[in-house]
Amino acid sequence: MDDAALKKFAGEIQFQEGQHPVSLLKRLEQGMDLYPLPQMTLSNGNVLVWGFQPHNAQVQSLAVVHRQGAVQLLGIVDGLYLALPSGKTRWEPGKDARIALFVRDPAALSQNLSAIHAWAAADVLGFNQGCPGKDQARCQAAAQTPLPILAYNLNCKAANGKIIHQHCTIPLPQVPNNVSPGLFGQ
Repeated sequence: MDDAALKKFAGEIQFQEGQHPVSLLKRLEQGMDLYPLPQMTLSNGNVLVWGFQPHNAQVQSLAVVHRQGAVQLLGIVDGLYLALPSGKTRWEPGKDARIALFVRDPAALSQNLSAIHAWAAADVLGFNQGCPGKDQARCQAAAQTPLPILAYNLNCKAANGKIIHQHCTIPLPQVPNNVSPGLFGQ
C-alpha cells in the first residue's frame, strides 16, 4: 500500500473518538501495523487490504485501492474480530463495535460494500473459513449479522475544516450479499 496515496486521501482529517478528535491517518496506521498486510483482489479489480494492531486484533483498519493505486475507501474497525467464535450462533455487538468507512466519492460504497460485508463476516468468525464447505452454516449466519457500519464523506465541510462530524454521514447503498466470507484469510 502506497503511503503517499493514503496520506493524500486521508489528509489531515480527524474524527471524534469518544471525547477527543483523532487523526484518521494515525488511526489507520495503528490498525495496519503488520507486514505483509493481507489483501484480496475483488471481482471489480479493486484490492481490499486490511490489518490489525499487533497484540490487539480488535483494532483493525482496511482500505480499498483501485487497481491503478488510487485509494477508493478507508475504514476503521473496532470490536469485531472473533465476535462469533465457534459454538456461538448469535452475535450481539458490544458498544465499542464499529465499522467506520470514509470515502471521497460515495460511488465507492456501491462498488465495494458487498466485499466489505463479506470481509466483516469473515472477521467476526476469525477468518480462514471454509465456505462454501464445512463452515457454510457459520458463514451464512455471520453474513446475516447486522453490522454497525457508518459511512462518512470526507468532502463534507466540517465546521473547522478538519473534524468529520455526524452530519457528514452518508446512507449506505443497498448491495447484494454475493461475496463469500470464505475468500478472506489471514
